[in-house]
Amino acid sequence: CPLMLRLGVARCLARSALAPARRPLCSGDFGLKNAFVTMQLHPGATTKQIKAKFYELAKATHPDVQQGNSAKAAETSSAAPVFERFDTGVIQAALDPVERFLEVQAAYERLMEAAENGGGVLQAGSRGRRKETAPKMRAKTLGEVLVERLVEEPEAVETVWADIVAQGCGVSVPMIERLFKAHAYHGRAETNKGMSAGLQMLLQGVELKLISQTTRSAAMVHLLTGWKNANEDYVVNVIIEHVTDEDREDATVMAAIGAVFCAGTRSPY
Repeated sequence: CPLMLRLGVARCLARSALAPARRPLCSGDFGLKNAFVTMQLHPGATTKQIKAKFYELAKATHPDVQQGNSAKAAETSSAAPVFERFDTGVIQAALDPVERFLEVQAAYERLMEAAENGGGVLQAGSRGRRKETAPKMRAKTLGEVLVERLVEEPEAVETVWADIVAQGCGVSVPMIERLFKAHAYHGRAETNKGMSAGLQMLLQGVELKLISQTTRSAAMVHLLTGWKNANEDYVVNVIIEHVTDEDREDATVMAAIGAVFCAGTRSPY
């Protein structure tokens, strides 16, 4: 019957229109409103609040955390939790840990971009597509997310390091440099305080196997020659004493040791 056929086609088209389409992650077609929903923030949130919430959510949603507690994740997945999709607001089954964190990371970067462009308040055109499609996003490591806090809050270095240790995050060279800079700033009022704290952090990270030999060698170079307003006596009497045979196998470490003595009046012999 032609009428029944037409009705069947119409129903199929209606179902297709209502079915939520799965969008590629980070395609750039999401709006500020859904970014606020994903970040669990109100539209009036400040950049400081946005960063603090991202730090908090990263510790809860990052794949590194989820993999570290796989048994619990498997148990909760059977309950089929729901998740409000970032782009459409449709309630769907929860994403896997990587996708979930990418949603949070994309929302964070969208809000920060809007704030930097003066779009902290939802604007009329914010629901449309962005002019440029965002490139494919790489999920930051949990450690990278944690140390980002130190850019504006160097005084939080001890808290951040405690979180890194608690989560068992591997420490990369950029991470150790950011931690050292925070220690240098935080301890600037007292001679050697920041450097001493940075050295103890390094030694603890090595002991806990969070810091590889490559990162350790780069850290020693920073302690020897890259510390702003370093005290020469402390470098010679304390830092160099902690240089190991493994450190000395790195040419940059040996060059840094030579630079210390060339800059001063002492001999390495």
